[in-house]
Amino acid sequence: MSISQTISPQIPPKYLLEDGLSDECKTLLSTLPKQRSWLASHDFYNYQRFWLDPRLLGGVLACQQQFQAQESDIILVTTPKSGFTWVKSLLFTLMNRKKYSIFEQDHPLLVKNTHDLVPWNSNSMLMVKLLATHMSFGSLPKPIHDSRTKLVYLCRNPRDAFISMWHFSNNLKPDHTDIKAIEECFDLFCKGANPYGPFWNHVLDYWKESIEKPNKVLFLMYEEIKAQPKLQLKRLVEFLECQFSIEEEKCGVVDEILRMCSFDNLSNLEVNRNGKLSSGEKNKVFFRRGEVGDWKNYFTKEMSEKIDNIIKQKFQGSGLKDNLSEECKKLLSILPKEKGWIGLYIYNYQSFWISPRLLQGVIACQQQFQAQDSDIFLVTNPKSGTIWLKSLLFALVNRMKHPMFEQNHPLLTKNPHDLVPFLELTLYVDGQVPDFSSFTTPRLLSTHLPFASLPKSVQDSKPNLFTYVGILRTLSFLCGILQTT
Repeated sequence: MSISQTISPQIPPKYLLEDGLSDECKTLLSTLPKQRSWLASHDFYNYQRFWLDPRLLGGVLACQQQFQAQESDIILVTTPKSGFTWVKSLLFTLMNRKKYSIFEQDHPLLVKNTHDLVPWNSNSMLMVKLLATHMSFGSLPKPIHDSRTKLVYLCRNPRDAFISMWHFSNNLKPDHTDIKAIEECFDLFCKGANPYGPFWNHVLDYWKESIEKPNKVLFLMYEEIKAQPKLQLKRLVEFLECQFSIEEEKCGVVDEILRMCSFDNLSNLEVNRNGKLSSGEKNKVFFRRGEVGDWKNYFTKEMSEKIDNIIKQKFQGSGLKDNLSEECKKLLSILPKEKGWIGLYIYNYQSFWISPRLLQGVIACQQQFQAQDSDIFLVTNPKSGTIWLKSLLFALVNRMKHPMFEQNHPLLTKNPHDLVPFLELTLYVDGQVPDFSSFTTPRLLSTHLPFASLPKSVQDSKPNLFTYVGILRTLSFLCGILQTT
C-alpha cells in the first residue's frame, strides 16, 4: 500500500469551513466591504457596521429573518472573549435552580459544556428560554426590540478582551499553524476589524440602551463581577426578578452558585478538559486564565498609549468607567456607595451622592478651575428650573450685546445649556480641560455642586452665586444681585 493510500487529507473543523452558505448570503457577501480575518484564509465582511466572517453572517441573516422572541426570553450579549462562558454558567444555574438543585452531583453544568446548555438558539429543556449572542444591538432581530425580552450585557476591559481573543483565535487553528502575530492583530483590533467589531461601537450601543431602558438591558462589567461577585449576582437576580429566598441564602445557594461557576471549577471539569462542541471547537479553548489585567504581560508602551487614546476618544462623554482616571478609580474604591435610581451605583463624596462620571468632572473642576471676580454662577438642585433660569440669566446679562428684539437672538438658535454651561457636567466632564478663551466677561456658568464642593478659587474670590430653589422673587431683585441695573 502506497503512502498516498494510507494518508488522507486532514478535514478542517466545521468552524473553519465556508460551505453551506445560502445563495442569499453569497449574493450579500459580494456587495459588502471586506477585511482580512484573524482566524483563517477567508475575510471579514462589514454588515450593519460590524465585522463578521461568512459563516457567522449566514447565522445572523437566518436569525434576523426567523427568530420569534418571547416575553420571558433572557439573552446574554457580549463581545467575544469577554466572560461569555462564565456568565452563561451563572445564568443557567441561576434560572434553573428549581429544576436542577445546585447541590446535585449530576448537575448539567458538571457534565455538559456551558455553550451546549445556553446555545445560540432555542432549547426546550430550560425552564426559561436562555439564549446568547455576540450580535450588535442594531443587528438583533426585530422581535427582540419589540418584545419585553431581557438583555444581559457583559462588558470587559478591551485590553484583556483583545489578549484573550488573540490567544483564542490562534488556538483554534489546527496544529497551531499560521499563527498571527500580536502586533498584526492589535492593529486590526484598533481599526475595529475583529469578530463582531468595532469593540467600542458594540459596547456603546448597549450601554446607551441600558441607560434609556434599564428594565430591558442590564449592563455588567467583567471586572466588577470578579471584584464583588455576590453584589453583582444580586444585581442580576433583581433585574431578572428571580430573587433568592431567605431559605436559599441560609443554605448557601449563593456561595455554591459562585463556586460551581468559578473559573477553577469549570476549567477542571472532564467535559471541559477533553470534550468538543458539535462545530469542532475543543472545550478547553474557552478556558485560558480568566484574570483581570493580563494584558500588562503583553502590551508594549506604544500599544498601551495607542489603545488608551482610542478608548478616551471613543468613550468620551459616555460615562463608561474605562474612561475614568486612575485617581478617580482609587477614590471610588474607598467611597460609600448605593444603587442609584436607574440601576447604576452612586458614590458619597463630601457628604453628597454622585455618579462615577460626574465625580471625575467634579475632581477635575476642583483641581483646575480658576474663578474670576466677575464670574456669575447659577446653582440649583437637578430639575429645579435650571433651564428657565439659565435663559433668564443669559438674556438679562447680555441684553446690551443681544437685544431681546433681535430675530437671531442666541436663545432662539441655541440651547440654554450651551449658553450657560455646567462646570462638572459639560466643561470638565470626564476630566477634560476646557478652553475658556472664547468666553466673554462676565462668564456665565452653572453647577449642581453643593457649596462645600465648589472649587476653592470660587469660594476665595468674589463671583456672584445665584441659587435658585424654586421661588423667583422679581427680576429687579435678580438685577440687584447681578449689579446690572
